[in-house]
Amino acid sequence: MLNDRPTAFDYLQKALQISPSKGEVLFRAAIVYNHFDQTEQALASLKKAVDAGYSRAIVRGTPDFQNLQQNQQFQSLAQIPEPTRYFMIRPLVPTRQALPPIVIEV
Repeated sequence: MLNDRPTAFDYLQKALQISPSKGEVLFRAAIVYNHFDQTEQALASLKKAVDAGYSRAIVRGTPDFQNLQQNQQFQSLAQIPEPTRYFMIRPLVPTRQALPPIVIEV
């Protein structure tokens, strides 16, 4: 089935009918689309997979997408966002009344 386009797309459509929003199915759909040089459909499926919670690290590290590594849309999909960091500032000297900490998002 590796190079049997009609059979691959037939199975792909069946899988998407059964689980149209499951991240794993959308990720596998992207692999099939990419294998048959349908880059736009591959990227659209990858976006849906990531939006459904599929791991960006797996997307980035999958050898099947080696040809997309320089694609800007792929890079943004595969990029792991930096976690938000919070800092709490408390008064250095004791005060008579309790002051709430100041929280700064960086």
